[in-house]
Amino acid sequence: MAILINFKICDNSKDCEAIKVCPTGAFHWDKKKKTIAVDASKCVGCGRCVEACPVGAIYLARTSKEYEKIKREIETSQRRPSSEKR
Repeated sequence: MAILINFKICDNSKDCEAIKVCPTGAFHWDKKKKTIAVDASKCVGCGRCVEACPVGAIYLARTSKEYEKIKREIETSQRRPSSEKR
């Protein structure tokens, strides 16, 4: 299983809901890089992070095929944060 984050729409906040709800601490704030980070070795695939994300920027892939599909969708997505001016 793998977690993917669409940073095109993620607000990348220290107060990320996924960080708050992750039961294993897989989601955390990387102080050095100043970004949300995921430790895949801690992820148990519960999906709480996906449900908690208010903008739908977090995805859980259960297979490599699903991972590649989601990754392509993120790469080609034109979505931008609603706060971003055009």
